[in-house]
Amino acid sequence: MIATRILTDIGPVKCLILNDIQTINEAFSLRSEEFGARPAILGNATGMGNIGLVLLQSGAYHKQEKKKAMSLLRGLGAGSDKFDETMQPYIQRIMSLIGDSPRKINLRNLCSAAMTDIIGGITFGDSFCNERSETCQKIRKLISNNFQNNPALILVGKHLPLKLKQLLDNFTDMESNISKMGGLLHGMIKSLHHKEEQNQDILNSFVFRYVEEYASSHDGQSLYGNQKEESQLVGLIIDFFQAGCETTAVNLEWLMLLLAANPDVQQKAQQELASVFGKDPPTLKERRKLKYITALIAEGLRIRPPAPLGAPHSTTRDVKFHGYTIPGGTPVLGYYISAHHNPNDFPDPHQFKPERFLNNDSDERRSKRVISFGIGPRSCAGEQLARSIMESLIIHILHQYNLSGKDGEEVDLSFKAGINLVPNENEVFICPREAIKPL
Repeated sequence: MIATRILTDIGPVKCLILNDIQTINEAFSLRSEEFGARPAILGNATGMGNIGLVLLQSGAYHKQEKKKAMSLLRGLGAGSDKFDETMQPYIQRIMSLIGDSPRKINLRNLCSAAMTDIIGGITFGDSFCNERSETCQKIRKLISNNFQNNPALILVGKHLPLKLKQLLDNFTDMESNISKMGGLLHGMIKSLHHKEEQNQDILNSFVFRYVEEYASSHDGQSLYGNQKEESQLVGLIIDFFQAGCETTAVNLEWLMLLLAANPDVQQKAQQELASVFGKDPPTLKERRKLKYITALIAEGLRIRPPAPLGAPHSTTRDVKFHGYTIPGGTPVLGYYISAHHNPNDFPDPHQFKPERFLNNDSDERRSKRVISFGIGPRSCAGEQLARSIMESLIIHILHQYNLSGKDGEEVDLSFKAGINLVPNENEVFICPREAIKPL
């Protein structure tokens, strides 16, 4: 039996942890006005304050900024067929990184480098980021330290009891890292603004379009020089980089490990690609025909949600919930991995079975229970972008390569606790494949 809610202490803070989809949905979606705040302690202590999206407090400004960000990302092709064009240069570079000879490959390095390349290019423009690859690598390292070296739930060092901090050997100070990251990103924004020659990829970048949208909605007034608006743009980019370069990279790493560990699933996915595209390179234009691959991506998100606790919510006021009074300002966490492993919703929950999303009339109901991107008004604004990136990468990797355990060994699917659910295993054997005959 799974407890649906737990009230516990984390350091000096009492938190409410929700463990099943029904309770999470009730709190974060149906009762979002009561459970939709962010713990002020996080924004204040990380230096993110009331900027960006992830830690921005709920209200009209959050709604406006989320709507704007989602609109700009859709304009860049997220969730649409034209995203193939956006991904083309990144796919070519990733395939070049993997190479055309059988070999062992470090997935952590591959996935992290790939996502830094993609998110940096989409945010600032591919050519601009290529000119500043050293800065992008510094940002990537800061993000990795934040996510991999901090234990789950413990986000802010200054609010931990001193003795506990001393016990956490890998603890890093997020506030310092985010401050450094903000400085690097602010410098990149300034450089982009003063760049004399701007290629088409820069004109299509998120930053350029965000600045243009601001000017068009403010009678031609420039965003530059407005400290509040510049800080908000930096906050948005920090959110994109942290979610894209780390969380989506972990998602890609898990999918590749799960495929290596399940050759039958891998073969079925490759056969589906062959039946739809033959020997031609796959495209997102035919994604609706790739039902099995869509299912395996959903199953990967279910069995190994990259951010198992998501971003913390908090109550906006004292609320009555399931017979209890929850004080206002109480941090509330959705334990997504528990919800995803509930056998009442997912029989054999520890088995990697994409077919669970294909075989019966409850498929749609079950797919809606995969909530790795959150649920309700505070769900991830970049979900469509992340899904489009994952779909594009997976179909191209499966089209060109076979994945298996290194040295013929069984693939290790264990993980270590952190803000993200990071695999312990980070090497697989990857081999260029001959085209599989269509079914």
